[in-house]
Amino acid sequence: MSDDLRKQKYYERYIAQREILHGATLESSGRYGKAILALSGGALALTVTFLEKIAPSPVIDSISFIILAWLCFLLSVVLHLFSLRNSNKAVTEQIRILDAEYDCYMGANSFQEGVESWVSPVNRYSARTGFFSALSLTGFVVGVVFVFIFISINLYQKGVTPCQTGKKEVVQEVEERPIIQSSQDTRPRQE
Repeated sequence: MSDDLRKQKYYERYIAQREILHGATLESSGRYGKAILALSGGALALTVTFLEKIAPSPVIDSISFIILAWLCFLLSVVLHLFSLRNSNKAVTEQIRILDAEYDCYMGANSFQEGVESWVSPVNRYSARTGFFSALSLTGFVVGVVFVFIFISINLYQKGVTPCQTGKKEVVQEVEERPIIQSSQDTRPRQE
């Protein structure tokens, strides 16, 4: 196979790979973004409904858990936005890397020389995208744990326990006896 034919085939593969990368990244980040936003928004709506309908006066000690959950959900959304921003930069960087690789191959005297001279650089934005995505998912999971703790505390306080035995607690009433004060003065009289 001649070098010109190899270069033409390489160019076709290069364009195909570039289009696949671009399309896959857009599709993947779109699905992940929708999932995180829907789940975080749904969790916020669920907790507000829980507060309104089931626990309108939550246990004071549990309020910190619901606030932490809301902060985790908000953090999850914000980190996902950072992930999307870096994802776009990662795609742009990968396209730049492919362009440089293509130029290296096309500028070489032979196809083999182009292959041997190329050193593939690291796409630093890909690593950042993965980091932000992992933190976003972690924030969501931690938020769910805090919501579970909040709900458990408040349901337990209302008497709904996960392991009810069917027996009712017997509450003994303490009979209150009034204190009787004597109307007679028992002190000796002085005359």
